[in-house]
Amino acid sequence: MICLTVETEDSFSSLLELAANNDVEGFKRFIEQDASSIKEAGFWYGRRKGSKQIVLDQRTPLMVAATYGSIDVLKLILDHIKADVNLPCGKVKTTALHCATSGGSINAVDAVRLLLSEGADPNCLDGNGDRPGDVIIVPPNLQSTKVTLEELLSKSDSDVSLAERDFNGPASVCNLRVSVSKSNSSSPPLSSSSENGSPHSPSGLIYSPRASKV
Repeated sequence: MICLTVETEDSFSSLLELAANNDVEGFKRFIEQDASSIKEAGFWYGRRKGSKQIVLDQRTPLMVAATYGSIDVLKLILDHIKADVNLPCGKVKTTALHCATSGGSINAVDAVRLLLSEGADPNCLDGNGDRPGDVIIVPPNLQSTKVTLEELLSKSDSDVSLAERDFNGPASVCNLRVSVSKSNSSSPPLSSSSENGSPHSPSGLIYSPRASKV
């Protein structure tokens, strides 16, 4: 009997769900079965800046983990591969550092610190001309976090070692396999609730692991 393995549309979505939920054990099991998926990008639904319009854009597991402050999964990805933390992706050409600062996670400081230690560039511009520090979003009850993030990014900006970075040429092309994903998972979406640290007026695209039909 010939056995075929078929990757469904929900397959890659599951990996993004695991990244959003910081399910490190589930993430490990997934990439053990499909190691290449850790470098892929999947479509991610969210709200466009200044609008209630639902849009679709590409995000890697690294970006999703950074958005949600999933520190364990973030460390696993960075340890597992030599990730290009400055890789721009999607229509807005955002990076993992942009995702970390704009996600509104209570773990944003740890996520940003980790990415900076891996060479993330605090001066990289997205498609809107914004630096990671320009899109900082924090819960209303954690305004001190914004100050900490600004200090982290400012300090890294003046660090000589980060001045010698690779992200100073034309924007890289995101050469990644893209999967259109559907999911009915219960992963926590980024909403306007202060419980999950999400903003009322997001700066940029705010993505939810709950993909739906347009």
